[in-house]
Amino acid sequence: MQFALEGRPEIPPLEAALVRHIVSARFEDLDAETVDAACRTLLWATATAVAGSAAEGSDAVVRFITEQGGHQQATVIGTGLKAPKSAAAFANAV
Repeated sequence: MQFALEGRPEIPPLEAALVRHIVSARFEDLDAETVDAACRTLLWATATAVAGSAAEGSDAVVRFITEQGGHQQATVIGTGLKAPKSAAAFANAV
C-alpha cells in the first residue's frame, strides 16, 4: 500500500515517518506475540464498549442522541441505534 505524503507540508517529519512505517507494515511481518496483544486489546475494547452500553446513564446518552437527529452514519454500540458519526463516537466513548 502506498501513501503519498508529497505536497503535504503540514505533516511533521516524525508523524510522516510513523505513517510510512504503519502503511508499509504487513501482517506477515508481525510476530505471534504482537498479533496476540492486538487481538486481546481489540477484545478488551469491544467487551468494554458493550458493557458500557448498559451502564448507568447510558440510556440518557441514547435519548440525547436520538433527540438530536441527523444522518444515520454510525452505530451506537449495544443499542442498534444509528446516529451521526460524531454523536455515535460520543456515545461509544462515554
